[in-house]
Amino acid sequence: IIGDLNSKTREDIFFLKEYIHSYDMLEYLNHAIDLPKLYRKGIWDPFSRLFSGTAKEDILNYYKSKVLLVLEENSGVLTIATQGFKSKDAKKINDAILERSEWFLNEISHKIAKDEALFFENQIKQAAKRVNDAKKTIISFQVENNIINPSTQLKFGTKLIANLIGELASHETELRTLSSYLSNNSPQIISTQSKITALKGQIDKESRVIAGGDEQALNSISLKFQDLETEAKIAEQIYEATVASLEKNRLDSAKKFKSLAIISAAILPEKPILP
Repeated sequence: IIGDLNSKTREDIFFLKEYIHSYDMLEYLNHAIDLPKLYRKGIWDPFSRLFSGTAKEDILNYYKSKVLLVLEENSGVLTIATQGFKSKDAKKINDAILERSEWFLNEISHKIAKDEALFFENQIKQAAKRVNDAKKTIISFQVENNIINPSTQLKFGTKLIANLIGELASHETELRTLSSYLSNNSPQIISTQSKITALKGQIDKESRVIAGGDEQALNSISLKFQDLETEAKIAEQIYEATVASLEKNRLDSAKKFKSLAIISAAILPEKPILP
């Protein structure tokens, strides 16, 4: 009697049941224990023995009739009852079936684990490429616009304009004060007016750099740069999530690894049940 201990469903045991009665199992038994030879020994029961030259399809049907499978669906327990012309032959066949069944379940586990790992590894490669492409795009953008961090420069430019506006206000106040007691042609007024004109020109120039209304304006460049940074961050998050999924899948695969447990080993019969 065998059971699938780790599977929450009984799907694997159904697969195993089909596999035991398959051509693949028959071919294995032919090579491992020379199954047809064991069933040609029934000289005292010529009606039940297997004859030489029997077609493969008939050998499979004969084998199925000698290896009975009873599945308890609620518990997932599969009972294998093997018939043979000699008790030791029946046990030999049963033991070989159990050995191959364990290989079959392990092979399923390895294949599923391998396929899932390969899938996640491909996803990781794609995610890593996306991260690298995003970084390259940022570098190209920086080189093209001759700028490292537009956001930082935008903040610096805004602060500079604010300082210039404050300085302009100070000189305009000074001009009003001077105008109250000096003539317009006085050197102090002319100098202050020159400073005011220069400040207005500088403020206008810096404002066009920051918000000139075209794609080369610093605010437009900063917005594009922020979009590129967002894409790069998303790419990194996808990469990290994919790596975490791979590690989780490996742990889950280890926990869900399929195994076969022999609840009751095959015993050597002491008396025949069938003639």
